[in-house]
This record gives sequence, structure tokens and C-alpha cells, in this order.
Amino acid sequence: MSHFATTTANQLWSFTCYLLEQGIDVEAYLTKHKLPLLLLNNPQIKIPTRLVFQFLDDVAKQENLPLLGWQVGQHVGWQALADISQQAAEAATLIEAFSVFINLASTGASHADFFIYEEEHDFEFCHVSGVSLDTPGYFHVESYLMAVFIDLVRQLSDNHAFKPLCLKLRSQTNAALTDHDAINILFDQDYTALRIPQSMRNAPCHTPQNNNPPQEPDKTLPNFSTLEAFTSYPAIASLSTLLVPYLLEGTPSIQFIADIGDTSVRSLQRLLSSQGCSFNQLVQLLRGDMAKLLLLDNRYSVADVARLLQYQQTTHFIRAFKKITETTPKQFNLSHQQPLAELAEN
Repeated sequence: MSHFATTTANQLWSFTCYLLEQGIDVEAYLTKHKLPLLLLNNPQIKIPTRLVFQFLDDVAKQENLPLLGWQVGQHVGWQALADISQQAAEAATLIEAFSVFINLASTGASHADFFIYEEEHDFEFCHVSGVSLDTPGYFHVESYLMAVFIDLVRQLSDNHAFKPLCLKLRSQTNAALTDHDAINILFDQDYTALRIPQSMRNAPCHTPQNNNPPQEPDKTLPNFSTLEAFTSYPAIASLSTLLVPYLLEGTPSIQFIADIGDTSVRSLQRLLSSQGCSFNQLVQLLRGDMAKLLLLDNRYSVADVARLLQYQQTTHFIRAFKKITETTPKQFNLSHQQPLAELAEN
């Protein structure tokens, strides 16, 4: 796994919602593990994968939740992957629905892959993670994902009694899960998988039932996945992606980001230098790109954007924006407004 591998916060958001329901001080754990509190209301942001695993491992141990991942997966079910699940439900058959996940895997984590393994009497829907088995918290993420997919198969096939022929886990044997729910579980496998009868392969898909909708986030931010900095410095796109949520909470130091990536400041500086930029230059470029995207969103005023980007005064933001972009926020907005004549024609 890359030092700066990221994953969409949506899955951790499912965990945080569950933990909050149990009365657990989630914010304290997030802060302890250097995860942005922003994810509590914005599950679409990308966050550091390594820290997610550490967070889950710590919470499970401290709160005595040995089956945390499995319990959360069962609690939230297919809705943990709601957007992709809805797309999968549009497929004609179950096997085609799985293909949707295979094609869209890269939109979630930067280190995961799905595939299908066919046999004569059954087939396996498989997942391979780039995360090492030795990573603390791996079992909780793996068991969570399988519980989610078991529910997804039940929903798509409209067979709510479905149980896989077997469940394969890369994790080492876990006594707490061994005989759980009468599912045959194989541990220490080469990949994670659900084994499903071939008789279900071409089963028609049904629309999942939203019986237990999760808490909705307050107000999501724009999609920051298209920032110019990502294409300007493609070799460090994962680092740029990782920085975005932290820039919405302040200005992280290079030491803080190096710690997140489990690397040294010197190594991080060498990485940035190899791409022709410094840490401060990257931060300013990202801030400028984020400001442009926020300004184009009519939900936010200039003052809102200044506040979101952690400027104490709007005038400070205006000066910084002009220094980065050579234009003021007002001029930028005016230059990107659609002419009234064009609006009237649409």
C-alpha cells in the first residue's frame, strides 16, 4: 500500500454512525488518529487508508467490540455502498451487477480490486486489497465488506434467506466469527470472496429496499476529485487528494502530513522536489483550486468560501486568492457566469 493511499470516507462514515449510536466518543478517536472531523458530515471525501485501519483497530479493542466490522456491515447492509448498489440494481442479472462493482472499484479505494472466479457449479465474487494482512484493523474492514455484500446479494436476488456456500477471508482464524450465523467461513485464504451457486448467476436483479436508511450528512461539499493540481502533478495525486480535507480544517504542517504517510519529512520533501514543487507550493495550488470550485457553487458566498478554507477574515482570503490566481473572487465569478442571453435560450 502506498504511503498516501486513500479511500472514500463513506465506509468509515458507516462505522462512525454506528459507533455514535452506541454512545461512543467518535470525535475523540478521530482526533487521536489524525482523521479529519469533516468526514462526519461529508462521507464523499478521501481519507488516509492506513489511519482508517488504525482507527478501527483501536476502537474495537478499547470498546470491546471484537466483531466491530461484521456488526457494522450487518447493520448498514447494502446501503454502505448505496450509490454503486443502485447502479448494480439496474443490471439485468446478478452476475452483471457484480460487474458494475468490478468496473467502479477504482472510484472508492486507491488500492482495491474485484474480480469473478468461475467454477462448474458455483462462482466466487472476489476482492483483493492492497493492504497488508499485518495492518491493524484489517479483519474489521474485511468482515465489514463481506457482511455488506451478503446483504447486497439478498437484496438484488430478492432472496433474504441467502447464505453463501462459503465465505473466504484472508484474515487469520477468528473464533468469534467462526460459527457465526451458520455460514461456512474459511480463513487464511489468498483472497476475500463470496462463493455463490451457479444457479443464481443469471437471477434477475431487484431494486434494494431502503428499510433502514442511515443518517444523512448535513451539507456535502463539492466534488474535489477534479482539481487542476491532480493533473498538474499526477505522480503525487494521492498526496494531493489526501491533503484536501485537512485544508478544510486548517493548514497542516509538513510534519503532520509526513506522520500520516508514515514517512519522514525529508523523504516527503524529496518526493515533492522530484515533481518540481515544494510542500507550501502544493498547499497554495490546492487552496486556489478548491477556492475556484467553491466559488462556482452558488450555495457559497465569498465569505463562506473564506470560512471553509480557514481564513480568519474574508479580506485575507481575497488577497491570497488574487496572489494565487491573479484575479479577485468577484472577477473570477463574473468571468465564469453564463451570459443572460444564453440562460434565456436554455
